[in-house]
Amino acid sequence: MPLGGRCALTLVLLAAGCTPAQRVSAPPAGDAPIAAAPIGLQPAVHQGAWYVGVLGQRGEPECPGGVQRWVDVEPMIGWTPTNALADSELQWLDHPVVAHGQPGPLPDARVKTTVVAPCPTPQMRSDWVFTPRGLRIVRAGGSPSAYFARDSLRGLVELTASASAEQLIIDFRNPLPVALSEVTIRVHYEGCRGKPGTTSREHVVGALAVGAGVRASFGRLFEDDRPPGTRAAATHRAHSVSIVAQGVDATFDLDVPLAVLGAAVACPDRG
Repeated sequence: MPLGGRCALTLVLLAAGCTPAQRVSAPPAGDAPIAAAPIGLQPAVHQGAWYVGVLGQRGEPECPGGVQRWVDVEPMIGWTPTNALADSELQWLDHPVVAHGQPGPLPDARVKTTVVAPCPTPQMRSDWVFTPRGLRIVRAGGSPSAYFARDSLRGLVELTASASAEQLIIDFRNPLPVALSEVTIRVHYEGCRGKPGTTSREHVVGALAVGAGVRASFGRLFEDDRPPGTRAAATHRAHSVSIVAQGVDATFDLDVPLAVLGAAVACPDRG
């Protein structure tokens, strides 16, 4: 289960005295809003809805002869299934995307394969899900609809990450032609040793106008608090970044592994 906790993190995470329950309503020094700039999407009257998430796949595993394969594979954005991908869209698999279309119920004409050789159930954490693209971790969020019939899709280039020796820097710019509210940048940390636990830290942004952006800094590593006399604090490494936001006709179901953004963080050596 998540260890919980939220705070905007700066270069010296532990020295700053942040506790899991803290929230920051304004960016600290160095984590300042970025002025709005044209991004090719201007405020306009539009029909349909926007969906922001990682483009992945879902399906049913089966293991004939003990060899795993996937059937009924279909694309999904975040955790919501969507229509078949065009060849030009395959490049965005496993990457964050911005899609436009119509949310709604699952299409009626969907023939499912009967799995005749189920795979053994693996031992894993309750928030782990194996997909045709590999292991994914369930985070808070999701879509209010069962299906998203998109008419366009592009890569989310407005989210970037970079890592230094101590810091993780996240830059995010509003990618939609509508203003966003209740924006939060959340970094998820995964345990390095033993049974892997999870925790998170967040930077509360608030509102972002069309084209506006923000930069937030987090620690690359996090050590959870342990009462005196208990085992040593557990080290966690930054693993993924989520964007939480609200907007008219907009859904954010976005959690991106830092490795996808070119900012993977490794656990420290035991020595």
